[in-house]
Amino acid sequence: MSFYLYNAQVLEMGFSKKTLLVYHALCRMANSKTRSCYPGKGKIAAAAGCCEKTVQRATKTLESAGLLRIEEKFRKADGKQSSNDYYLLDHATDKASMSTGRSSMKRADQSDLDVNLHGCSLKVLLYIKSRMGKNQICSCRLHEIASKLRLSVRSVQRCLNELYRTGRLSIQTETGSRNVYRPVQSSIQAKNQNPIRITLQKSRTNAAVSTLYTAIAGILRFRI
Repeated sequence: MSFYLYNAQVLEMGFSKKTLLVYHALCRMANSKTRSCYPGKGKIAAAAGCCEKTVQRATKTLESAGLLRIEEKFRKADGKQSSNDYYLLDHATDKASMSTGRSSMKRADQSDLDVNLHGCSLKVLLYIKSRMGKNQICSCRLHEIASKLRLSVRSVQRCLNELYRTGRLSIQTETGSRNVYRPVQSSIQAKNQNPIRITLQKSRTNAAVSTLYTAIAGILRFRI
């Protein structure tokens, strides 16, 4: 399996799905040491599942956000523009987290990027994978995901429903307000697994949490 590095802060910057896919496409193509690459717009478009105009807009957006440096290249023979050089500025945008001893650089693989997923669902899946520990699970609050990704709680609920329904995510609710998420590597693997049953427990001391869990249970069609 081919892994590559990307800056997880990109998930919290409100980018569109296409911009996110273009960023990850560049991360996959970049040299692991120099963090640079020089693919044509057509190659990037094919990898991100979009058109070349979208690639142009996305790279300009990433450049404005300080995540990318673009150097235009021109052929000596006729002076026409050739493929640009792209430099990923991972460490430049990561100084704050590096100063606290926590790097936002995360490892991903090709299977993490599914162009068929809804844009918000892709962000939620990537965020959960970026938060996974050595045990390959992520434990976090629904409101935390919504806040970090600049989404509403209801949008996150819909995304989790899609990821669970399509076999990309297993969900288990702990006692309290945290859910445990376990990403599934592939839909084929998901079919061969015994699904983790979601047990939603009501809290007597927090009616809001209880109401929230009831809503999640209704979406995922489980009983409390």
